[in-house]
Amino acid sequence: MLIIAGSENMSGAAYFSAKAAYKTGAGLVHIYTPMCNRDILLTQIPEVLLTPFITNKIDIKKLDELINWASVIVIGPGMGVSDDTHKILSYVLQHARIPVIIDADGLNTLVPNLRLLKQAQSTIIVTPHLGEMARLVKQPIETIKNNLVDTAKKFAQDYNVICVLKDAKTIVTIPEQTTYINQSGNCGMATGGAGDVLTGIMAGLIAQHLPPSKAAPVSVYLHGLAGDIASKKLNKYSLLASDIIDSLNEVLSV
Repeated sequence: MLIIAGSENMSGAAYFSAKAAYKTGAGLVHIYTPMCNRDILLTQIPEVLLTPFITNKIDIKKLDELINWASVIVIGPGMGVSDDTHKILSYVLQHARIPVIIDADGLNTLVPNLRLLKQAQSTIIVTPHLGEMARLVKQPIETIKNNLVDTAKKFAQDYNVICVLKDAKTIVTIPEQTTYINQSGNCGMATGGAGDVLTGIMAGLIAQHLPPSKAAPVSVYLHGLAGDIASKKLNKYSLLASDIIDSLNEVLSV
């Protein structure tokens, strides 16, 4: 799998997604990230493959090679909203023929550019939390919170994407198919990096050939179970994203 993530002083998101993917069973994870993150990521998780890029000098030929290598792509965690993010996201959506998961700043980059979703050549999964969804659909957070299912279903149908709308009860909507309401998880999971872990789990399942329509709801459920196990060992107040990753082993060994 290919993870396109990170920006200056923001290497953690790439790390969480990559480690969660490996812990879920992905065979090879390749991170495409700015040069400034190279040393820290290779130190944190030496199992990864890594290709750095120079800010404002994206090598499209190299990006194309990575897209053709991968079986699933994650784009957005920790990238920031920048010209580079827009350029990479646009190219991925127009050229990738494999599932693409758009998270975090990938979603924020879409806010004035939702037409890019119409150009996608493959299955797209979007994973907004309430604030990101509010920006995407230009509605107040409270309105969305009171209409979670309808908001997720409409967005999925309007843009032909799988929509994972994250809240206390995460909604997963498959266009023209099923809508899932997840029941696992706890309030301690509202912590920095937890969404990056979910993205990694989801991509890890797809990398092992689980169809995106199944991987999306299953990953949300597994993510919540891991959070529940972690909260029992520790407590909901002290829960960290890394604790969720550390609990995946128990979830997957059941």
